[in-house]
Amino acid sequence: MTIFTGRISIPGETKYIEKISDTVTTFSVAEDRTKSKDKPKVKFWRMSKFGKNGKALQPYLQKGRIVEIMGDAEEGCYLNKEGKPVAYLHMVNPTVRFLDGMKHEDSTAEIPTEEIVVEEDDEADGPF
Repeated sequence: MTIFTGRISIPGETKYIEKISDTVTTFSVAEDRTKSKDKPKVKFWRMSKFGKNGKALQPYLQKGRIVEIMGDAEEGCYLNKEGKPVAYLHMVNPTVRFLDGMKHEDSTAEIPTEEIVVEEDDEADGPF
């Protein structure tokens, strides 16, 4: 599990993916890992949220917003147009928590919260 705070660097964009018959909302978050002013170090994370949770978050995923991200990190690599390898960090369906004030056009709107579904167990008191 990875948890970090950063700023949205690429705003949210929602697309319908025919292959999976669902929508995916993608955005990017910059994590500042600078320890001194001399050597700035920033990690860029690509995020993907699927389905209605992603669609609900999309209007709030604006460049510059401060967010806390929690999820499982994935690493990958691809070849760019020049044929050079580029490494990237990615999270699928992370938990997103907004840490700044509303910057959306409708300041009275509530920021959607992600639902946590807890399945009830036959043993309501647990194993003890």
